[in-house]
Amino acid sequence: MMKKKTAWIMSVLLILGLSGCGDTAGTGPDASGATGNESQTASAGNENQSAAGTSENQSSADTAGNQGAEEKDYKDTEFRIAWWGGDERNEKTIQIIENFEKQYQNLSIEVEYGAYGDYFTKLTTQATGGELPDLFMMNYSEIVTYVEGGQLEPFDQWIADGYIDLSEVDDSLLSGGIVNGKMYGISTGVNAPASFYDPAVLEELGLSMSVTPSYGEVFELGQKVYDQTGKKIYLEMAWESFGVYLRSMGKELYNEEGTAYGFDADDLVDFMSYGYEYEFVQNPVDYGGETDAQLSDANDCWMVINGYWTNNLGKFESAGGKELALCGFPCADNAETSGAFLKPSMLWSVSPFSENKELAMAFIDYFTNDPYVYDVCGIDRGVPVSAPIRESITGKLSSSETTILSFIDTMSDGVATDISPQAPATAGEAGTSINELFEKARYDKVTKEELEQAIEKGNAVLQGK
Repeated sequence: MMKKKTAWIMSVLLILGLSGCGDTAGTGPDASGATGNESQTASAGNENQSAAGTSENQSSADTAGNQGAEEKDYKDTEFRIAWWGGDERNEKTIQIIENFEKQYQNLSIEVEYGAYGDYFTKLTTQATGGELPDLFMMNYSEIVTYVEGGQLEPFDQWIADGYIDLSEVDDSLLSGGIVNGKMYGISTGVNAPASFYDPAVLEELGLSMSVTPSYGEVFELGQKVYDQTGKKIYLEMAWESFGVYLRSMGKELYNEEGTAYGFDADDLVDFMSYGYEYEFVQNPVDYGGETDAQLSDANDCWMVINGYWTNNLGKFESAGGKELALCGFPCADNAETSGAFLKPSMLWSVSPFSENKELAMAFIDYFTNDPYVYDVCGIDRGVPVSAPIRESITGKLSSSETTILSFIDTMSDGVATDISPQAPATAGEAGTSINELFEKARYDKVTKEELEQAIEKGNAVLQGK
């Protein structure tokens, strides 16, 4: 296989330093889902291609073709790529794949995609049956399970042999795909946990929000906004926001060994004290509007705090009919750091049983380093890690994408701290009891004793009991 020789200078998004939680200077899926699973060949998607960058980027496809792979005929090659997403992502990914196919004579790639939950249900079934796709999207929260099951190919030797050029990628952007010292996934881009709010509401009242506010700051603003406008904060307790809350105090959701929680009942009591009993907080059970439209004028809310990520902003702006602003999940009032972090939004992984691993590695290299890819998909899969690619798409971004890019740049400039280790494989099952109490809190008071019992049950699962 001929390796592409185009070198791209990767951005150095150093996640260094600690910042105060109120610095004004600045685990649900973080990606949209479709309604079901689909399978087809990439060439079948011609009629649904996005027109993004077609004329301007034709030279990219031609160049890729001229650099071409060997003069091998790929007519009989069976190669499958799978990912999760909605219709727009699916169409654009097919376009990206078709451009890649031009480099290989008679190559026709089979594509598989679906909504997030359906995707991993199918992927689990395929893994059990030894029928994984050659190349597939992996999530940070799922990677440990698949590594422990022997379902992912380690990339270390492939990278050392030059199949994937990561020489200019900062280590902090690769850590999300590393498990037990080996790399099993390579990020498509960077994302960050975030809350959304209507900046016009605050501006009209002469108020402002910190980039990484504390709960005390948010709730103080919430009271002021409610007193003068009647608008509320839409709040849902979630593991993601609780995780940032803990991180801001130097704690983690799990201990280093993944055999127990890294918090106690008092931490949960404090976190849940910022709950639904406040007059300026809208309880989800009282919301009857459309999904992602909590900040529309039809609803009396000005801010949303949940387990959302930066790449969800576009959906909220579209559903709400207005431009919104981003801030981090609120941290503790006695915070040591911001608690914020940058996360690989999605990861490319390869089946260890694939008969076309070289082709899979070539696609990852293409997806990482070819500007055509991000001219088509923008920052749907996260902010590109390559500085030249970011620069090349800046003028083509929507207003919401520009907001996301600015927020990520701010987070990467000494605000975000190192990402937490991947959750243990049994984290989902272990968290059932606490999730039930998050749900119960919408209707009734949760006692400390109930929280202690839920933690005890979760620890038992994490310990394999």
